Amino acid sequence: HAFAGGALLALSFDYRIMRSDRGYICFNEIDIGMQIPEPFYDLVISARVPVSVMTEFTAIGTQFTAEEAVTRGIIQKAVHLDHLKATVDELAIKLSKKFITRAMLKETRLLIHREQVSKV
Repeated sequence: HAFAGGALLALSFDYRIMRSDRGYICFNEIDIGMQIPEPFYDLVISARVPVSVMTEFTAIGTQFTAEEAVTRGIIQKAVHLDHLKATVDELAIKLSKKFITRAMLKETRLLIHREQVSKV
């Protein structure tokens, strides 16, 4: 599961893979009478969650399965636990074959997230 702070941590990664056979991702603060702090919206959630899903995810506290999270654009991939390590390894190998320096990756990420970076 990735609830509340766990969901925030999961969203902070560039690529999100979730096991499909078990677990949910959600912001359940609403269920305990809490408001998600504005900086979390500005810096992470609004950059990672499509606007069309924002209310359902944060204001209603819907618990999404991996398949639902993929469909809504919250995560990139859902795989069964039996295939999780192989899927992650495959992605790591694919990325390792790219010719990209740390400086290039940093600049690319700054461009992708320039709106959020400008708020810091």
